[in-house]
Amino acid sequence: IMLLLLHLVVLSFALTALGGNYSLCREYTGDKFFDSFYWWKWPDPTHGRVKYVDEKTSRKTGLSYVDPKNGRFVMRVDDKGPGVPINGNPHNIGRQSVRIHSKDLFEDMVLIMKASWMPVGCGYVHSNSTWPAFWTCSRGVWPSGGEIDVVEGVNGFGANRASLHTSSGCMLPPNVNDTQRGYVADLT
Repeated sequence: IMLLLLHLVVLSFALTALGGNYSLCREYTGDKFFDSFYWWKWPDPTHGRVKYVDEKTSRKTGLSYVDPKNGRFVMRVDDKGPGVPINGNPHNIGRQSVRIHSKDLFEDMVLIMKASWMPVGCGYVHSNSTWPAFWTCSRGVWPSGGEIDVVEGVNGFGANRASLHTSSGCMLPPNVNDTQRGYVADLT
């Protein structure tokens, strides 16, 4: 089963003379995902082999739901039914899946994501692989408005492909170490 169990916490940042303080401003867990996000139902802007479905279809087909055993929100790809034509093309077969976008906008934040499981593997026959991702985007025009790819499991690449997208010419100075310093924590 390819599914993603999510719990998100967003902390707002308030600068004080003595240093930074954080306070909880949003927590998305269980049913709150249904009220706080909208389901992307348009063609995949990254041209993947996926057909994103709306919330109603997602709930009806079990692609997004709240697990009654633990109260966690679940998103998954349809890995049981037949493949579906992408954009009406019978030669481009993919899977139905879920892509959600937050209704909330944040300026400065610390975001904590607890993913109990993320998909891995080959996906549908003749496809590249699965591509679980968690991105943040600005309201500006992409990419100049900015995008931070927090989690991006690119085609079984192994290590996380965290990246930044911005305007052309925006570069890190050559003397800056761009090695990721974060870590994965077991919060169970």
